[in-house]
Amino acid sequence: MVTYDRKTRKDVFYFYKANWNPEPMLHLCSKRFVERVHAVTQVKVYTNLKEATLFVNGRKISKAKADSLHRIVWDDIQLAAGENVIRVEGKAGGQCLEDACTWTLR
Repeated sequence: MVTYDRKTRKDVFYFYKANWNPEPMLHLCSKRFVERVHAVTQVKVYTNLKEATLFVNGRKISKAKADSLHRIVWDDIQLAAGENVIRVEGKAGGQCLEDACTWTLR
């Protein structure tokens, strides 16, 4: 669930956190894999929020609800050539949560 040096938490760590921890959380999966070769991709989020909104390069894609395993998946997301800023946001009560990364399409 973490790297050998325990400095980097892998996506599975956040899957368990979304399912077991009551503290509101939102985690964009595959952030560490920044080099992309496919223009059409999947964006996955682990969260214990009811819903989250996906933005790609500042453009709102859609809002989606979490499933019973606290996952949200957006299929067929189109990336542009070069850098793409992927951001998800959600709300828990009055608190806004956000996670983001940059993927580069080669």
